[in-house]
Order: sequence, then structure tokens, then C-alpha cells
Amino acid sequence: MRKQITVLAAMAALLGLATVSPKPVYAKTATKKVTRTIKVYKPGKYTTVKETATLKKKSGKWTSSSWKAYKTPTVSGYKASTTLVKAAKVTYKTKNKTVKVTYTASKTAAVKATASTDSNSRLRQAALSVVNKFRAKAGVKAVKM
Repeated sequence: MRKQITVLAAMAALLGLATVSPKPVYAKTATKKVTRTIKVYKPGKYTTVKETATLKKKSGKWTSSSWKAYKTPTVSGYKASTTLVKAAKVTYKTKNKTVKVTYTASKTAAVKATASTDSNSRLRQAALSVVNKFRAKAGVKAVKM
């Protein structure tokens, strides 16, 4: 059979016809890319981190890979929804994933804001008291907060 193909290829070459390569053509190695997107919603800023794992099919079996752990950044006065996005093994069954990290004001920041509001309120009350003393001496009705 091989001799017949070689003879036919030689005759086709003499006649100027297109020939087929006698070497077998192998299929390309199959690959698959799986992506994990980490969306970090910091107060006033948005960041995206992408991690891609590339898997290859060798001898009919898929290789495996992994995504590295991601430590979320700290923001003063805020608490992250998660402090660490764990490392994960990636197989041919794994699908693309999106992880969202959000920040909320921590209790200490809320307490500071309340204390600041209380001190501002006391200052306003003291200023209003001084104004109302002058108004009373002038015979004018007092002002309320």
C-alpha cells in the first residue's frame, strides 16, 4: 500500500498535481484555560485581579493546575468581606469563577464618627447658648437648635 502511495505521489509530481504529505498529521495538543477573577471593591477604588490556569491534554488525560491564594488588601477604618481568597485546585471540570471582595465601615470607625458628631453637637449647643444670652438681654426671642 505504501509503495502504491509513493508511486502515485511521484506520478502526480510529474504531472504537476498537488501531492499529499506521506507523513501522518497529528492533532494539536488540546488546551483549556480556566480563569478566576477577583473583584476588589475598595472605598473609592475598584481593582480586578485575574488568575489563569492552563490545562493540557496529554495521552488522553487532562493535567491539573491551581490558583494561588490571594490576600485581600487592608483599608484603614474598613473591614473586608474576606481576608483571604483560598488557593484552589483546577481540573478539566472547573469552570471560570468570579469572587467579589467588598468593604464595610468597621465599628471603630462608626464610633469615631459618632464621637465626632457628639462633640460637634455640643459645640453648636454652647454657641447657641451664648447667642441666646445676648438675645435675652436685648429682649429678642431665643433661637432653638
